[in-house]
Amino acid sequence: MNQQPTSGILKKPLLAFFCIAFLVLYGILSANNRVAADDYYFLKLAVNNGMWDGMIVSMHSWVTRWAAILFLNGILPVSSGFHSLLPYHLFTILIFLFALMNFSKAILQKFSSVKISSATLLLYSVLFFASFFFFSFSTGETFFWITSTAMYLWSVIFFIFGFSMMLQKEIKWRNIPVIIGCFLFIGGAAESVSINILILAVILLGYQFYKNKFSFKMFWNEEGNKMVLLAASALIFSLWISYSGEGRMLRQSALPHTGILNGLYINIKSLGKLLLFQLPLKIHWFIFLSVPWMVLGRHFSKNENEGLEKIFFQLVKFFAAFVMLSFLSFIPSSFLLGETGPFRTWILISLYLTILCSATGFYLGYKADWNDKLLLRFFSVSMMVLILLTTIHIIQQKEITSEYSTAVDKRINVLVQMKNRTDQSIIVLEPLPPPGMLFSSEISADSSASQNQHLKNYFNLEPGVRKK
Repeated sequence: MNQQPTSGILKKPLLAFFCIAFLVLYGILSANNRVAADDYYFLKLAVNNGMWDGMIVSMHSWVTRWAAILFLNGILPVSSGFHSLLPYHLFTILIFLFALMNFSKAILQKFSSVKISSATLLLYSVLFFASFFFFSFSTGETFFWITSTAMYLWSVIFFIFGFSMMLQKEIKWRNIPVIIGCFLFIGGAAESVSINILILAVILLGYQFYKNKFSFKMFWNEEGNKMVLLAASALIFSLWISYSGEGRMLRQSALPHTGILNGLYINIKSLGKLLLFQLPLKIHWFIFLSVPWMVLGRHFSKNENEGLEKIFFQLVKFFAAFVMLSFLSFIPSSFLLGETGPFRTWILISLYLTILCSATGFYLGYKADWNDKLLLRFFSVSMMVLILLTTIHIIQQKEITSEYSTAVDKRINVLVQMKNRTDQSIIVLEPLPPPGMLFSSEISADSSASQNQHLKNYFNLEPGVRKK
């Protein structure tokens, strides 16, 4: 194994500087984030009915994602007690990094004898999270809308953590309840995530059955197959609980019926939007964020280099796998909503893109014949560009989101003061400034809009509120 890159690159502080810069950006955004839209609905639900009964009420009224609602009913009342949502977002990123480090350790123990320090594991976990952040198609919806994070972002966290438990060389009995709990949450939190994971589990089980020559005995003797079956069973059971809620029928009645051909057309159209309009916006992030993974691949390299043609075709396979997985990820939204889903439902595509970026960089470092000095220069330039881009975001977002959060706080103060007013006319509020990378707490000029109703009901403001 080549040790030069370890001393020459992995110990350089540039990666640490980028991780620090990203965490500063994340911290600024978190500190300026505020409760928005459906958050008010679930907050009132939790305050009035409690954690469990609030979930039951929601199951019978509109939202049947029982696990996510339980989670929301637990964290929203606590988070709303702080001036900002910073504590919640810090908790979220800490658990995400913990899950990533567990996953990395499980991968290393299972597939490699190479030792990596805890500091390096932490830096690459932050790098992965930062890549996931910049590869998201709406940072506001994916990372800063509390309702959305409970349903989608935390599903990804539980998937990574549950999968890391399944990858361990020796699966202990105490891991089994953890695996069941992780996949129960996913199934009861977000259909677009859980259905996709279930599809992948079925494909994997089918492949394993084929690999074992359709012998159930040989199939059952592999511990990994039992764990995948266990995870799939937990998903199915949890999805069944969500499906049985009365709120699902009410919600579904408001959505159009989508036939197979129309659903397939929507799926293809969604994939086209991704490939033609969204991915080109991520190219610069992909290039620069892949370079640190090249360094890691070089660190693991056994100098078994491959030709450029073979490397190229392998990278094409990686991209083809990404396209196939992205196509699958659009299926739930295409058929359940009858249209391309909102960007928060694209969270698995952001995860796949992050994995593609990491795998591409690692494979290039592992298999290509690199000059170490050239790779060091490439690494240094890439990291400096990433630090510069992140610093620009810090400067811009601090100004934009500070103005936004100040305006939201003023609006809330106005609403609190108006709770005991005698005038019964609709309250007209000044528009909020742009939220930057955050999810806006803005309401509509139409007082009957759902976000207006949630705000009105939470503050008990009759007959309602609207934006000027």
